[in-house]
Amino acid sequence: MKKIAIIGAGPSGICTAKELSRIKGVTIKIFEKTNALGGVFSSANAYEGLELVNNPFLVAFSDFPIRDDSDNLMMPKAEEYCLYLERYAKKFNVFDLISFNTKVLNVEKSEDGVKWNLTFQKDGESFTEKFCYVVVCSGVHSTPQTIEVPGQEKFSGKILHSSAFKDFKLFKGKNVTLVGSGEYSSDIAFFISKEAQSTCVSVRRWPGYIIPRYHDGKPTDLDTSRLHHSLLKDDSADSSIFLKLKRLLEYCQLKSNDSKEIQRLANQLNKQCNAGPFRRTTNKSEKLVRAILENSVQLKPKISSIIDNKITFEDGTNFDCDYIVMCTGFRVDFPFLEGSIQKKSNNIREMFKYMIPAGVDNIAFIGFIRPGVGAIPPMSEMQARYLALILDGSKKIPPYSKFRKSINTQLEKDMKQYPFDAHRVTGLTDYVSFLEDMASEIGCHLRYSRLLLSPRLLYKVMTSTFCVAQYRLYGKYNNKYASSEILKKLPGSYSLNLIILFIAFIAMKARISFKKIILKK
Repeated sequence: MKKIAIIGAGPSGICTAKELSRIKGVTIKIFEKTNALGGVFSSANAYEGLELVNNPFLVAFSDFPIRDDSDNLMMPKAEEYCLYLERYAKKFNVFDLISFNTKVLNVEKSEDGVKWNLTFQKDGESFTEKFCYVVVCSGVHSTPQTIEVPGQEKFSGKILHSSAFKDFKLFKGKNVTLVGSGEYSSDIAFFISKEAQSTCVSVRRWPGYIIPRYHDGKPTDLDTSRLHHSLLKDDSADSSIFLKLKRLLEYCQLKSNDSKEIQRLANQLNKQCNAGPFRRTTNKSEKLVRAILENSVQLKPKISSIIDNKITFEDGTNFDCDYIVMCTGFRVDFPFLEGSIQKKSNNIREMFKYMIPAGVDNIAFIGFIRPGVGAIPPMSEMQARYLALILDGSKKIPPYSKFRKSINTQLEKDMKQYPFDAHRVTGLTDYVSFLEDMASEIGCHLRYSRLLLSPRLLYKVMTSTFCVAQYRLYGKYNNKYASSEILKKLPGSYSLNLIILFIAFIAMKARISFKKIILKK
């Protein structure tokens, strides 16, 4: 009997346990340090009002939708998503595998150099168990990352990391400076500014392309279809024209003044990105924009100095401040791993399929990949499905030469597509390209010739939001009927947008074909 340890009971850990439990002759134990599943979305970690940044079809796993009501497209709140994960865990017999309030202290190779000794703490006592395989799904929100700002030792107020509080009433009537402007910062800037007397956000570098969650009450990612993802990935003149035309059409179709005003300011801020949405990390939150419009939040450059309670920014302006909130994210950190293995695990892009480190057997890392546009849980599920095939003997890890070549290819591709961000966001990659690569490896890729026999299904797959239920139509462990029903319920895109995308799709394919002909000559 093979024993497998999974560290973390967030979305990645739960779907990994579900996929690996299909393997005959294995026992699985999930170690979760808090008292609830859900990872960053759980009550132990989430702040009040936390809302996901993708519609329910995008953040659901391939064979278990979040809602039966396909008309309710509102993005799930953290509480709803955790309840979904709990239902998922119970349906697939994963819930009883979780050991809550159990902190992993150390993971090191056993005496035989093959298995792992895993030491954990529960109820104040330490225990050690031996496992054949370890899957790390601890996420990237476990270790807060802080930075030093000039003069912070002279600050008479308080400095907090954004993860250190859950109640925004702490800032009632105070003057607050947030350092950082990513998704997390955007959300809490809005909530803090509703309570604070005044709020400003110090932007060290423009973090990414802003995409508001909603337009006219509908999620903006409903048209992130297979067709949409098949183009617009470079900065060439023709792709830029189609992208600008699509954006213009979307803006013209907006009905509410509120949505128009939010998108107008987002467009202004996006000019600082120097690239389009497929070339930068994205900030899929409108909360910073709304905080500026509704709560008079000010955007400031880097902090240049602090004396007492006065902050001076690089543009020479000053701000009297009571709190500095560090929205500087989290670092990928595995304090429970022995030093040599931890060093090999720091850069996710240096792993095969962003999950298997070179030179270390019987360990994998799932859920540390980051899509430019898209959702993490479906990517984790594809990694878990691939790992299950490796562990049941259906697939083999390639020899080192091919292993290394695959890593070099993903390095080159990511650096080329994300020249501004890939060096600092080590798991950043293209959402659909990754899913397609994994689907090919797993054997669950689309069979277009078969889809021609079901025109409605083909239409939905190509033009509706990119739901990973399409990867359950074929291959091992498929469920074609259930997947088809999920896909057929998907909402459609604006008809004008589809026309533009179809024209762009044809134009891009023609350009690629023309280049191939020229290269052959």
